[in-house]
This record gives sequence, structure tokens and C-alpha cells, in this order.
Amino acid sequence: SSDVLLTAIAKCGDCGAPMRKLTGKSGQYQYYRCSRKSDFGADACKGSSIPMGELDGIVLDALEEKILEPKRLRKLTEAL
Repeated sequence: SSDVLLTAIAKCGDCGAPMRKLTGKSGQYQYYRCSRKSDFGADACKGSSIPMGELDGIVLDALEEKILEPKRLRKLTEAL
């Protein structure tokens, strides 16, 4: 029920922990950050933060590329 696209989906590339929303500058900037690093500090995970818009864009572009592939579109329209 979150408004964050990748909640419970994105995982840290270093330790596998879920990524969590992190904000900066009073909410002006939004990032995904390793929850283990957020909870236990840099010694728990060396993972870095990524801007939320950047990761969301990468995922949406990849989905769009797969879903809007001509063969898939043809199958979807035939099914309709």
C-alpha cells in the first residue's frame, strides 16, 4: 500500500537487505538506501544510496521495453 514504487521489491546489491526510502533536505530529495545500513550503520553494509527517481526510471524503462515488445503487444491485442 506504499506510494513508493519499489517498496519490498528493491534489494541491496551488497547484502540483499530490502531498500528503504530515505529523504534529505526536508523531503526535497528521495533515495533508496539499504535498510541494514540505515538500521545498523556502515559496518553492517557498505551499500550506497541511489536517487529514487533514477532507480524507478531504470525499472520502468526495462518494464516498458519488455511489455511493449512487438511480439508481446501482438499477443496482448489478440487476447483482447
